[in-house]
Amino acid sequence: MRLYGAYGSNLNIKQMQKRCPNSYPICYIYLEDWQLVFKGVADLEKKKGSISLMALYEITSSCEKLLDIYEEYPIVYNKTKIKKKIEGSVREIMFYIMNKQYEYSAPTVKYFKVIEEGFKNWNGSINILHNSCFHSIINH
Repeated sequence: MRLYGAYGSNLNIKQMQKRCPNSYPICYIYLEDWQLVFKGVADLEKKKGSISLMALYEITSSCEKLLDIYEEYPIVYNKTKIKKKIEGSVREIMFYIMNKQYEYSAPTVKYFKVIEEGFKNWNGSINILHNSCFHSIINH
């Protein structure tokens, strides 16, 4: 099993269960020096002093293949990995970040609501989500 980090619509547990029925939600973390942004859809960018919410799921290789399709890997998103101490041991976390050619733009209301529900699923700070949306509108 691999550890997958979700920060956009896959924070939403119901959606993730539909998309990857063999995934298992583990916990959430706050990533320091990463900022949630919107380029129509969610992305993470490195930014000193920022913080973002990430839900962690155990996934199978078949889940990863499904996620690759959903994330349009490698055309829209690429994969990155970080190591974090999770439940007492250092684990590698795989997550998707957008390729550089996309610009900031606000998400649709429907997409935003799916992510908002995901933040609520994990008791995440909604301020992070709102600030990310404002950032993308201001910088569009």
